[in-house]
Amino acid sequence: MILYDFLVDAKEATKKEWLFSTVKQIIEENKDEFKNRLRGQWERGEDETGKAAGYYKPITENFYSRINQPLSGMPKIADEPYNFLWSGSLFDQISLVVSELILTVDSDSGTKDPLFAQINEEGLLSEPYNIFGLNETNFDAYIDFLTHEIIIKFIEKLNI
Repeated sequence: MILYDFLVDAKEATKKEWLFSTVKQIIEENKDEFKNRLRGQWERGEDETGKAAGYYKPITENFYSRINQPLSGMPKIADEPYNFLWSGSLFDQISLVVSELILTVDSDSGTKDPLFAQINEEGLLSEPYNIFGLNETNFDAYIDFLTHEIIIKFIEKLNI
């Protein structure tokens, strides 16, 4: 590589547009990384702040989960935090949309509205959508992952 080619590549790689499109591409290509971290939180019943959205009641454990067994296989135990995984549709229908550098997470599941109503009734979370955010530990690890991927793309762009 001649110096001129390197400088042209370096100039292109430092443009804001290149960075935005590269980060967007990395997020799009690695949606499973985000979803796996979120699933772990949900299994523990945590929102982005580490709080529980609600706690299962004895009637859920002793009645509802027996007549309509959770397809996720996750038990619904009284006084344990909601794990957001019953039929699996809330998680399976998650969408991740990247606009500029903003990642919007939502679900098209029909179970979302009843769950959000229940979360509001419990009153433990100020915002039901917090269940779609990563907690500090997962967020930091996800940012580290993205940073590593950006560095790799930057090195590839510079052909070094």
